[in-house]
Amino acid sequence: MGRPYSREYSAVIRTSSSFPLITDVIDALRKQSLPPKEIIVVDSKSSDEDRLKLREISDQLIIYPDEDFNFSKAINIGVKQVKTEFVLIISSHVLMQDSRIIEQCFSYDELRDENCLGACFYPSPNMPEGYALSVIHRFNLLPNRGFSNSCAMVKKSFIDQRNFREEVFSAEDQEWAAYYLRKSNKNFIAINCNKLLYLNKKVNDLKKVNEIVAMAMFAFPELLEVKSLLKFFRLSFRAIKAGDSRSFVLNLKIVVALLVLRFKKIKRKSAYY
Repeated sequence: MGRPYSREYSAVIRTSSSFPLITDVIDALRKQSLPPKEIIVVDSKSSDEDRLKLREISDQLIIYPDEDFNFSKAINIGVKQVKTEFVLIISSHVLMQDSRIIEQCFSYDELRDENCLGACFYPSPNMPEGYALSVIHRFNLLPNRGFSNSCAMVKKSFIDQRNFREEVFSAEDQEWAAYYLRKSNKNFIAINCNKLLYLNKKVNDLKKVNEIVAMAMFAFPELLEVKSLLKFFRLSFRAIKAGDSRSFVLNLKIVVALLVLRFKKIKRKSAYY
């Protein structure tokens, strides 16, 4: 165990045209038994009217530069303004329905380990009441059990040492954590919570395919192995047998993208969908 850490943190929220949900997201943060010292919003492409509202409900509003959007750069810009030891990176569509979520996070001794990057929260509405804790390290890190910036409490010093890479067009969170876990033998704690909701209405097949492609390129090259491709093939056939044409098409798109990636790099841009 390392030295005890303070429980003081700032929240960084990336957003783009996210009203009215972001009002509830920020209100839920303010109502936490351990509220953030500061809420910093990094906005791209919201209207002037919405930006006026964002200034009212946040402590600091940062307008993303007039250039192509990049997920990593948006986070790095926000984190640079943080003065606290911890930073909560939370999406504008993740809603906390329990006022003790942050307090629960800081209650875990594992968070104080000097090798711990921080805590990653997984919205788990179907699990029983309460929380479930696990420690993720290089030996059990998986694409479907990786680090997520949707809601993560991170020790700012680790981001200062290594920013999120801007060439990683998607799944920048997965790449960032995978680097530390595999190169420096770090870990992070995973917290499943049934009172945390992921309410992103813009999730679509292209977003999911881009995430898989980015993970294969930058964090999980094993996704390009034959056994991985076969897994997605099997998921496609199971979906078609079950009459789920959407899942069939999605998994087929993933297979095609991974096959293409085995022979050449794929260029994509960060984007809200």
